[in-house]
Amino acid sequence: MRIILRWYHDSEVKNMKENRQRLAVVDGIRGCSLLGILLANMLIFQYGIWGKDELHLYAPSAVDVGAYALFGIYAAKARWFHEPDRERPFYRNGAILCLLPGVVLACAGYVWRDEAWSGTADVLGNSLLAFGYLFALAYVFSQAAWSTWLHRFASVGKLSMTNYLMQTVICTTIFYGYGLGLFGNIGVLAGILLAVAIFAVQAAGSHWYMRRFRCGPIEKLLRMWTNVSFSGRPKEKAAVGRGVTTSA
Repeated sequence: MRIILRWYHDSEVKNMKENRQRLAVVDGIRGCSLLGILLANMLIFQYGIWGKDELHLYAPSAVDVGAYALFGIYAAKARWFHEPDRERPFYRNGAILCLLPGVVLACAGYVWRDEAWSGTADVLGNSLLAFGYLFALAYVFSQAAWSTWLHRFASVGKLSMTNYLMQTVICTTIFYGYGLGLFGNIGVLAGILLAVAIFAVQAAGSHWYMRRFRCGPIEKLLRMWTNVSFSGRPKEKAAVGRGVTTSA
């Protein structure tokens, strides 16, 4: 009996450790994605979508979104992020195989943009770069999941929806007419510095918040709506057909 209990305890500890590692990697990727979104939006707040000789921003189509969704489903089924320590060589190889051809195709599509094949090269290059960034970030976070700075990125990722909406409120207040009205007036460099400053405040605030609470406010509302529960937790299903009887 003691051997069985010991085995059960060790397996539970291993599962908890793997789950923490998986969450650290996934949340870290989410946090980095929010920084990328914020930096990209600064271009829009400076030039507008159709300014600066028409900004060429990557706008995914329905086919792209479907492909990314299928990729995510497959990655989850294949458990690519469940054991980051063991999958580290896979992340490294995936980053190399995706980033190198992605850069070549994206650059070729831009340099020879008048050619008939440039659009295809641009789409394929951007898609490969997206996957390459994903693998590269997974590799970095699996290498140093408990680094102080990387842990801040993971804290932002845990509150991804809350932080995304907060970025929207902050930036529209700074750039739109109902706030400071600085649309198109701060320049690219100042926009980058502003984005880094906003994200740094969010990282510090998210770290402080997650040390005191388990879930963000918007994430809590989403869980309540998804699980149809005021607690935000899924309702336990009633046991059916267990055949449990009690004796008098």
